[in-house]
Amino acid sequence: MLPRLPAFHTEGLHAALPDAALAEALAGRHATVVAGGHTHTPLVRRYQDMLVLNPGSVGLPVDFPAPGRVRNPPWAEYAIIESTRHALQVTLCRVPVDVQELRRIAHVSGMPHAEWYLKDWVTG
Repeated sequence: MLPRLPAFHTEGLHAALPDAALAEALAGRHATVVAGGHTHTPLVRRYQDMLVLNPGSVGLPVDFPAPGRVRNPPWAEYAIIESTRHALQVTLCRVPVDVQELRRIAHVSGMPHAEWYLKDWVTG
């Protein structure tokens, strides 16, 4: 029998997730930094003595400009984690993306479902 995957492998950990739900997702686990993705949105959150981190997304960042609206903003996101003997520093970074060039490359590359991928990208 295969072991059950822990909840944090399949559930989205969002900034507004109640502590009780985060406790369930991280049950029995401990680390200085718990990093993941899946939601495509940046997150740095302190939980107990752990830091929960999502660097965002380089290839498909997500922004919510209004309730019920989703878009892909014109930037790539990543995080830099620096650790010294007495400190931990996390820097969330954004780098501009040329969306017109992204569109051109997606079309000439033969990428499957390019139009679907490109439909929510904004140019600025």
